[in-house]
Amino acid sequence: MAEVDCRVVPGVTQEETVRELREVVGDAATIEVYNFKLGQESGYQTPLFDLMTAVMAEHAPGSKLVPILASGGTDARSLVPRGVKVYGFCPLKAEPGEPAPAELMHNHDERLSLANLHFALRCLYDIVWRLMQS
Repeated sequence: MAEVDCRVVPGVTQEETVRELREVVGDAATIEVYNFKLGQESGYQTPLFDLMTAVMAEHAPGSKLVPILASGGTDARSLVPRGVKVYGFCPLKAEPGEPAPAELMHNHDERLSLANLHFALRCLYDIVWRLMQS
């Protein structure tokens, strides 16, 4: 017996996922689905994304927000179907002599410098403050 955690991208159905698994295991295993969740996405053409972009342009001139899909498990699976926009947004800067922040996340030596923590807090504070003022 094996349990497989499938993190599917938006638009992939349970049937497509089972079909792909069947192609891999053939008749060597029985496939039983017990908790399938559709992949979720939040549109990025929103006032919130525009605000995040504007704040980042001030705090990190020349930076650009780029929407991506991430396969990690998040609360988005519960919130997006209810109409809540969910962005996995963590403003961090590359630092000289250090691996890129994304390379340190969920790694054996996961860490964040105090400078990056302060940077992220300033950016997030400004976004939330401006959102509350609008």
